[in-house]
Amino acid sequence: MSYKLLVICISFATIGLTQSCSSTTDKPQSSIQKSISAHEQVEKKIQEIVSDSKRADQAISIAEQMFDETEAFLENINESRKTAIELSENYDTTREAFETHYEIFFQQRKTHSEKYAALSFQLRKAVAESEWNKINETLTKEMQKLSADSEGKG
Repeated sequence: MSYKLLVICISFATIGLTQSCSSTTDKPQSSIQKSISAHEQVEKKIQEIVSDSKRADQAISIAEQMFDETEAFLENINESRKTAIELSENYDTTREAFETHYEIFFQQRKTHSEKYAALSFQLRKAVAESEWNKINETLTKEMQKLSADSEGKG
């Protein structure tokens, strides 16, 4: 019972936060540029830190997959916001419809998180601990920029 109450509270919180969101599905050019810049910053950092070109290439490939997964997750959030708005705009929407929407979203979130965690551990295996610490600092900073840029979109 408390799970259902939590879902309903989250639904209304999401609706309240997203009512003023744009309904466009295309990323503005600045978002794409920020994404490319983030990728380039991480790639540059990996090339600076990892002297072995084979390991550097492997680390860059994994980092790219991490960006792809993050961007897919952020797009999923934006789509969820749109759906929540659509549900809230329909007076006849049932509680079950909201619950179903959020159950699907939470399952997708779990799947994205599992993929990202697996990639993170692959990257850790590809580099030394000291390399990982430096790479992760840049990776985290750039991922946060992407996340902040996606807030309020959708």
